[in-house]
This record gives sequence, structure tokens and C-alpha cells, in this order.
Amino acid sequence: AGYPTLPPMVNMDTTGGGRVRFNPNLYADGKVCLSLLGTWHGGSAEEKWDATRSNLWQVLVSIQGLILVDDPMYNEPGFDGIRGTPAGDAKSAAHNEEIRLYTVRHAMIAHLKHPRPGVGETTRAHFRLQRHRVMRQVLTWCEEAKDPMRRVRMWAAARELSSLLARNAEGGTAGVVN
Repeated sequence: AGYPTLPPMVNMDTTGGGRVRFNPNLYADGKVCLSLLGTWHGGSAEEKWDATRSNLWQVLVSIQGLILVDDPMYNEPGFDGIRGTPAGDAKSAAHNEEIRLYTVRHAMIAHLKHPRPGVGETTRAHFRLQRHRVMRQVLTWCEEAKDPMRRVRMWAAARELSSLLARNAEGGTAGVVN
């Protein structure tokens, strides 16, 4: 409400029912925390929404460049000081393993089973077209998982995803409830 005079309202939908934070800037309730959106009060005036020069493209690029990063743990205040240390590297790798598992469960499996209203066919088409690429990435994550319990959970999620992708590729709805 109020866009473009006010910043757009952005909500993260892939939270596992309010249980998962994929990044310190993405809250489990769906809040996306960025100065540009007015949801984070740090930063300079140039980082805040200006109706005369700010736009949706700027919001999307900010999310891509500041939130969807390789090492999201370091977005948490206080964690940047351990970046590049053995302890920081280990903590970040463990965090990333957990985020990868959540990605398979909540951003892939859950959306194949229960796509958002109005985007079911787009979701199914995306996974039909990208299924091999998606599975290669997920299998790589399975192999890279170092924590034994997370590795077991990741392989279980990979098997479920593989089954859903196969059903979806055959033209089925992959268990989708619209």
C-alpha cells in the first residue's frame, strides 16, 4: 500500500510454516529486512527508499546481492568478525548445510506439493524444465554434507524430491494440492 511513494511490501513465503530463517535478513514470519524497504533502520540515507529514485529493480538486486549470498550466516551482526577463521568457516559450513536441507524441503518439495495459488503451473513447469539441474545440485549437496545426521536427512529429502520430480515430469501434479 502506497507504492511507489512508499517502499513495496516484500514477504518471504518459504519459511517452513514460520520455522525457518534462510538468512538473518529473512525472518521466519516472512519479514524481509532491508534498509531500502524500511524494515531495517541502519544504513545511510542513500540506502533508504526514495520515491523519486528507488524502484522495484533496486529491491530485487538488493535481495540478490545482500541476502541471497554464499555465506548468509555472516549477515548476522557480530559474526563478520569470525569470517575467514577456522571456527568461522566451520560454523558457516554447518549453517549452509542446514539451509540447503531447508531449501530442498521448503523451497522445492513443499512448493511442488502445495504451490502458491495462481503459480502452480509455473512451479510445475519450472521443475519439469530444470529437474536434472536441480537434482544434480541437490545430490552435490548430499555428497558435501559433513554432519552425519544432516547427511541422512538430506539424502531422504533428495529421494522424496526425486520422486516428486519424476511424477511431475510425467505430467502428474507431483502430489500438488491447488
